Amino acid sequence: MIGLPLAVSVRALTDLGQLDEAAERLRTPVPDGLFDSVFGLFHLRARGGHAMAGGADRFALRDFRQCGQLMGRWGYDLPALVPWRTDAARALLKLGRRGAAEQLVREQLDRLGDGHPAQRGAALRTLAACVGLPDRAATLEDAIRVLERSSDRIELARALTELAGTLRLTEDHRRAGRATRRAERVIQQWNLDPYAAGGATPREPAWAAAPAPETVRGLTADEVRVATLTAQGHTNREIAGRLFLTTSTVEQQLTRIYRKLSVSGRGELAARLLAADDAERTGAEVADGD
Repeated sequence: MIGLPLAVSVRALTDLGQLDEAAERLRTPVPDGLFDSVFGLFHLRARGGHAMAGGADRFALRDFRQCGQLMGRWGYDLPALVPWRTDAARALLKLGRRGAAEQLVREQLDRLGDGHPAQRGAALRTLAACVGLPDRAATLEDAIRVLERSSDRIELARALTELAGTLRLTEDHRRAGRATRRAERVIQQWNLDPYAAGGATPREPAWAAAPAPETVRGLTADEVRVATLTAQGHTNREIAGRLFLTTSTVEQQLTRIYRKLSVSGRGELAARLLAADDAERTGAEVADGD
């Protein structure tokens, strides 16, 4: 029975951002037969979540896929029990493989049906990271409606925060403000730190990986950092604070970025950075054995 309490404690510590403490728990010896039982699935998922929070996305993807392989072998691939497809899709997003991520998370949604609001809401939030900017806000709103029926307040706070960032990119500042206030109420009511686990910060969802090289050819390394943060919904002041620049320097760099990429504003910049070359990505995924 050590597998379940160990997995629960590792997931809780990871969600709180206490990655060193979680790593110490993961060093606890487990029985040889753990991975022949359902408790091994919970352990694998917790270990994968810890790996992804620490930036070891390929190791995380391996653990999530192993969950799926074991469940398939045992003949009970239950999407609400261990939502490994959603977890794997998030790892794939961080690896820049949006096409593969979208395929997995859509399969998860099909298998879930209309029940299981926590798992369905998490999958919809992940799907929002896969789709283009024009569809992202509507998908996040769907996720929020579902998550409001669940007990997962952290996932709800993340979805609201990411909706606010998406609406800022489309310059819908009134709705962005409402979403921000709703997120703040959830965070304060439940005393949450929804991005404590690392890797993502407010308005910086999983899809916001570094842009693909073909989309930023001609930009300097500093311009890539500014462009990426801008596409994630950060204000010029916030970018200046994160990169230790003056606001004026950020404004000047954005002017150069817009000119080099032939875009006219933040929305177009975000769309450009998210417009992956499908052919190249498909080739990369085939090379990786998908």
